[in-house]
Amino acid sequence: ILKLQFLYLIALHTAGQLAQMAFWTQVSGEGDHGAGGGMPPGGCCLSVVCDVAQDRLLLFGGGLLNHYVNDTYSFCLKRREWAKLAARDQSLLPALMSHTAVIHNDAMIVYGGQDVHGNTSRTFSLCLKTLVWTVLPTVNDPPARKGHAAFMHDGKMWVLFGSGDRGTLSDVVTLDLEAKPPVWSSVVCSGAAAETAVPSGRMGHSVVVHDGCVYMFGGVNSSVSSSLIVREEWLCDTWRLDLATRQWTPLVNMSHRGPKGRYSHVSWMLGREVFIFGGDSTGCSVYFNDLWAFDVDTHRWRLVDAPGDVPSPRSGCAAVTHGGAVMLFGGELPAEASEEPSYSDSMFVLHHHKGRGPLFDAVARHVVEWDLDLSEDTFTHLCAARGLPECVVAKLLAIKPVSTFGSHGAPRAPKRRRLGTPTTQPLPAVLPVAPDHPMFNSQTTSDRDGSQTAQTCDVF
Repeated sequence: ILKLQFLYLIALHTAGQLAQMAFWTQVSGEGDHGAGGGMPPGGCCLSVVCDVAQDRLLLFGGGLLNHYVNDTYSFCLKRREWAKLAARDQSLLPALMSHTAVIHNDAMIVYGGQDVHGNTSRTFSLCLKTLVWTVLPTVNDPPARKGHAAFMHDGKMWVLFGSGDRGTLSDVVTLDLEAKPPVWSSVVCSGAAAETAVPSGRMGHSVVVHDGCVYMFGGVNSSVSSSLIVREEWLCDTWRLDLATRQWTPLVNMSHRGPKGRYSHVSWMLGREVFIFGGDSTGCSVYFNDLWAFDVDTHRWRLVDAPGDVPSPRSGCAAVTHGGAVMLFGGELPAEASEEPSYSDSMFVLHHHKGRGPLFDAVARHVVEWDLDLSEDTFTHLCAARGLPECVVAKLLAIKPVSTFGSHGAPRAPKRRRLGTPTTQPLPAVLPVAPDHPMFNSQTTSDRDGSQTAQTCDVF
């Protein structure tokens, strides 16, 4: 028992290194490409939302170069199947890209974006029960835009910034979807202090909402001079907007490093950290696939090591969270020399593990087995049989338990296991750590608007 308790401490230490681990997997969805096929074609600047009531993702619009689409696809999260939705009155919608989509009650609301004629300020609604499109007859429409950000809060769709006909915008507007007809209103925001400025106009930025505040990162600021010269600046600043006080606060990066300026990246919230992935910079000459996390309490960035099936550098992909996992689809891929960009039709899942869960229990048991000196091949086979991802197994193989070393650090000769000896050992009934240790907690944080951010997830 003492031996197993000591090994369990080692397992706790090892799992502690993996407890906040994130890793990528690529999803092989069922369906066919082509006209009428179930799988969406490759594209960028599309929208993806999660229809929780029907346990599916909804993908709308997007496109490539000068070819846009107005098709809607669903992805069943249980069966992992794509299906093209035969929505009625689809002809009411133009083909769009760089728009936004949100879920409100039983409808998906699509706003703005760019069609073949330029920017638009129209709003459309897809009833998720009847699959019928309608044009919302809104009042006081704001300037047409693309590359903006949108989210739901207190029954209103909030829209931040974007690119207008004469450069980037710096306004905040809301659409009251409970009003009949829906009404647009301008939101007057100020700096949190007299000397505090407000963010510059931008497009392709990212926003997440948490605990009554909006966290915004990056984007590109562009302006057109009287001589029609376009000036662009790729931003790497982070801002917080308090939705109650309507005040902006710049969040100074307290780290020695952070993500480079970019736009058309994706962002999500997990626990007390804002994550960003991908994007491009400098006129689509540099594409990213780095994963960063920003702590909203310490204002520090950290580069996240997420192994596995890591997506290649891309821009304009779409991401949505579900059950603590992040699902990412599409994106524009960098062009090879003398070639045009290509577009991804692949889906990836980023798995986050926080606290004790199936991964912790598996790691704890496997550290015990690894200490008992199974061969590497046998150990790897056991891991695979129990569903541990290869990237997790690689981490375990790299972390040799300290009990295999002598008191002075010299390797101790391993004791060989006899054939026929069981390959698993029961974990001790009495845990060597307190039950309220952070490793044993699975938490869910609730936002003021009623949404929840789960810190644990089932493997997708």
